[in-house]
Amino acid sequence: RATIYKIIESDSLNAGALQETVVNIIAEDLSDYARRLTIPTLLIWGKHDKATPVATAEKLHTLIVGSRLEVCPDAAHFVHHEKAAEVGSLIEGFL
Repeated sequence: RATIYKIIESDSLNAGALQETVVNIIAEDLSDYARRLTIPTLLIWGKHDKATPVATAEKLHTLIVGSRLEVCPDAAHFVHHEKAAEVGSLIEGFL
């Protein structure tokens, strides 16, 4: 299990007492919630994210009317750490 989590870059292995909660969150279908969003929404994703693939971002993007999707080509699951300056610029530009 640890090897698989490491391969997909999952942080659920490090969740400790919250591991079950993290697993439930990952498994939850957020489609209905996404469809109800009416505020400007920026989705930032790492192209090489194995835990939550870009296909997930694309699905959310189609469900959230008027959303903007930015995919960072050289990042994975922890895009906010891997490309902090780029993510900051995207957020600043969005705001």
